[in-house]
Amino acid sequence: MLFAGVALLGVVTATKTFSSPAFAQSWSSPTAIDSAALTSISCPTLNVCMAVDADGQALTYDGTSWSPPSDVNATTSLESVSCPTTNFCTAVGFDGSVVSYNGSMWGSPQDIDGTNVLTSVSCPSTNFCAAVDDQGDVLLFDSADYPTWSDPDDIDGSNYLTSVYCRSVDFCMAVDAQGNAYDYSDGEWTLVDSVTGAVLDSVSCPSQGFCMAVDDAGGALSYTSGSWEASPADIDGSIALTSVTCLSSVFCMATDASGNALSYDGASWTAPVSIDSSNVLNSVSCARTSDCIAVDNAGNAIAFSNSLEITTSSLPAGSVSATYSTTLGATGGSPPYHWTAPGLPRGLHLTRSTGVITGTPTRAGLYNVKLVVTDKPTQTAPTTHNSTNVEMSIAIDEAPVIITGVRQKARVGTSFSFTVETKGYPTASLTELGTLPSGLTFTDNGNGSGTLAGTADPGSEGAYSLSFTATNAYGMSVQNPFTLKVVGG
Repeated sequence: MLFAGVALLGVVTATKTFSSPAFAQSWSSPTAIDSAALTSISCPTLNVCMAVDADGQALTYDGTSWSPPSDVNATTSLESVSCPTTNFCTAVGFDGSVVSYNGSMWGSPQDIDGTNVLTSVSCPSTNFCAAVDDQGDVLLFDSADYPTWSDPDDIDGSNYLTSVYCRSVDFCMAVDAQGNAYDYSDGEWTLVDSVTGAVLDSVSCPSQGFCMAVDDAGGALSYTSGSWEASPADIDGSIALTSVTCLSSVFCMATDASGNALSYDGASWTAPVSIDSSNVLNSVSCARTSDCIAVDNAGNAIAFSNSLEITTSSLPAGSVSATYSTTLGATGGSPPYHWTAPGLPRGLHLTRSTGVITGTPTRAGLYNVKLVVTDKPTQTAPTTHNSTNVEMSIAIDEAPVIITGVRQKARVGTSFSFTVETKGYPTASLTELGTLPSGLTFTDNGNGSGTLAGTADPGSEGAYSLSFTATNAYGMSVQNPFTLKVVGG
């Protein structure tokens, strides 16, 4: 959530060049779901999100629609909500209260911090939560050690702690309005660094080895291997960034006070994308890299969808006994991808982790192949995959071969018929070259065979040197000599 009212002097920032979008950003139009300002959202799965507002109300999302706002703590603004599972959420209030959700209903508010403002809460599980306030205090709920919330623990003097994120009971990161960051490990809070002169508005840590924080000067900086970057990168042109959520070290989504969203791919941030130009985006949560929801100060929700799609449009043809290789492509979802391709021609094999088809085809034909790609579950949706498929054909060609004999005998006055047969792909057409005996004709049957037939006329006795040519649609051809002997009746 954006922190306001702190004067900043001498802010030093780095400048990071914007990349082309690493994730195709497809946001819906803002949808009004509340008449009050929405302050925070948490989505533990694709089909469950919880949002809270400035009137002490909560709203749930079931994957299709939002519930009407319901009173949770009507006497105060709910500042932050965290849902590690679909059956547990905790929200904290402006009046120092906390309230929990059990999957069907909210409990009664509990005063845990006197008159202080609880600004942020993070629960990595149903058994552990951390909350921070505007007076530099941290409060913990740990079912192993604290059957109720702990007393406020002053870790930051009287500084305003703006955000906290806990990856587990063993690791949390908290940031404040003076640009300081504190980590929690081994049961102790420690000042990691004074990382920036700006107000750090939000922090997210998908692992103990990686965090991302954003500030009110448009800066973002990462935490890796136990230390923060020396200075924030300007990713938003000095516009205040309000919220960040990261699913891994290669995916983060951030929002700002001008209705923009930005995504991070592990190397660079996209340019800001306007998704809600008239309002302040207060919070964003992503169940997967392909599914996020942001909420604003006008009661709107905006959904992000980066659907999984196969980008391969066709499969190249191959030839019998010739080396074959092609790579399948996909976009969206949550990489890395897993591929299957039932129906591949004999001799071809798919590497499922890379989508590479290689091998040497052994049989010609036109094969119908079903390409199926499945993405990877994320930490917030560990049992949920996206999957999509498309059917394509792959042609394995083989030069035509005439497989019938090269000599035949016909008798004058007696009906004669001989079928010339071929194999190969595509099906070959047949032509005859040479002078036929009177009374006999050659016909291409259109199915890779041809028929030499008729009744030889008297006087046509003799040996006839002929040839048959088989040609397929790719221009591959073969010519075989043929001798027809006509004898008297």
